[in-house]
Amino acid sequence: MAARKSSDRVTFYRLILVGPEEMVHGFLTGLAIGAGHHAHYYYTDTDEFADDDSKVSKLEEWLKLKARRTQVAVDNGTRALLRKHRRRMVHETGIVLEEERRIRAASFTFHYEAYAARYRDEIDAVLQALPAGCRLLNHERDERVDPSARGAELYSPTHDYELKGSGTIRGRLDRVVEAYEILDSHPLIQPDPIALELA
Repeated sequence: MAARKSSDRVTFYRLILVGPEEMVHGFLTGLAIGAGHHAHYYYTDTDEFADDDSKVSKLEEWLKLKARRTQVAVDNGTRALLRKHRRRMVHETGIVLEEERRIRAASFTFHYEAYAARYRDEIDAVLQALPAGCRLLNHERDERVDPSARGAELYSPTHDYELKGSGTIRGRLDRVVEAYEILDSHPLIQPDPIALELA
């Protein structure tokens, strides 16, 4: 995954490029550097993203001569460069732009568990400091206090304090990726893969 500081007017597109993965990565990097463009691109077939093509079978990939289909989300400027050099890209590298779709938004769900009251404020601070352009949706929490369980060990099935919560983060792709990285760095918050909402 690679990204640069973004402007407020950037639009993202999900592309499918057919060709050797390393060549696709190298071509995108070289294209951006050569054009002096501060590219935003995210490889969406990583563990951080939901598998958007889960219905594509191994047989179908084999029938395509084992060509690697690399999904990448790019900003509108990088997309324009790819379209401009599309024929040259195919002729010189064999990489084919198979599909392009605008990304309306990106989102991911998350959940957390904590067994000490002091973590509630810590988690709240993380969720209140989301990047601009991200929205916190469907935030639900269940907080329970059981004084009779005070002193129970961490591995005990009962605790004197228990906090469980979940929610969804939604917004523009680059801001959602930033939020994902923030939540993923917290030991008590587990984010699920990012899903893309395509136009």
